[in-house]
Amino acid sequence: EAVEIRAQLAHQANYDTLTGLPNRRAIMAALDREIDRANRQNTPLAVGMCDIDHFKKINDTHGHPAGDEVLREVARRIASTLRTYDTCGRYGGEEFLMLINSAEEETPNVFERMRHAVAATPVTVGDVVCSVTLSCGVAVLGAEIQNSATVLNAADAALYQAKDGGRNQIVFAPGSLPS
Repeated sequence: EAVEIRAQLAHQANYDTLTGLPNRRAIMAALDREIDRANRQNTPLAVGMCDIDHFKKINDTHGHPAGDEVLREVARRIASTLRTYDTCGRYGGEEFLMLINSAEEETPNVFERMRHAVAATPVTVGDVVCSVTLSCGVAVLGAEIQNSATVLNAADAALYQAKDGGRNQIVFAPGSLPS
């Protein structure tokens, strides 16, 4: 019984209760582990900061229960597009952090597949239909981006570019796409 309780507490400490995804603490720990692994093995790691477009409007127009359902469904759609060795967590509010292990030339396709999965079908909550899109900023570890602080800053800056550029798009930080 104690083992089961310990396992439940560990799950509660590491997973977001609304989306079922790793919470901020867990995704940040995963980010540090993946950066260490990528640097040690000299393998690529793309970090995506993604945000549900106009989420506040969904909450304001349809209420927080509808917003919660949209968050759950977006999380489910994102998770369904990722491979077993990729990780996604709820970073905060309507933001998700993705850790994508792939060759640099594959990275745009992985993020585009995820963006399309979110936007392809509106989310229905009772009799409310919500069109939902996602903006993402992506940074890839490299010469200028080597640790969690620099990769998060670069991904966040690229996310703001995606938002400013019209939303529902993926923007890569400078130096994050293959030449």
